[in-house]
Amino acid sequence: GFVATIIVTLLILGTFFPTYASNIPGVKNVISFLNRNKEIEGYEEVVTPIMKTIKVEGYDINIESAYYNGQELTLFYNIVGQEKLDTSDPYWFNLKVDYGSPAAYEYNLEYGEFLDENTFAGMILVYINPHDGSNPPKIFNGTLDITNLCVGYGNDNMEIESETIQLSLDSTNLNIKEFP
Repeated sequence: GFVATIIVTLLILGTFFPTYASNIPGVKNVISFLNRNKEIEGYEEVVTPIMKTIKVEGYDINIESAYYNGQELTLFYNIVGQEKLDTSDPYWFNLKVDYGSPAAYEYNLEYGEFLDENTFAGMILVYINPHDGSNPPKIFNGTLDITNLCVGYGNDNMEIESETIQLSLDSTNLNIKEFP
């Protein structure tokens, strides 16, 4: 009975309290979380390392990698402060996405946590909706422009002037099975 209780407890903790901080991007765990109503294989082929660093007023924004599933663009990043970060607020950024077709897009911080007192690691999910009602392309060739560093959800923004990031992400290798 004791061993069964330990196993059940570990399964519950592993399911409801996953930690990604040790190796953000922990792509497999995060993608599984985001697509919990879908069975996805082949995502390893479409995760693209970017490793772009943008410096702004005492912070480094490191864009580590991007994932694209044909509908949504997911960015994995960390923000490193030269001084200790305020651990009561998340750190994220505003962005502009362009892939050559008129589209609306929404983005938000989906997940993030502090790796240490100077580092916040996070994941931003961008939902893409073409104006003509079609689906986004299976191969995303476009640019990403980071415009502001945001601390918390208020108006504490720092404007950023940096080069755009070129993205070429192919989702055609994904095998997706949707469940109702």
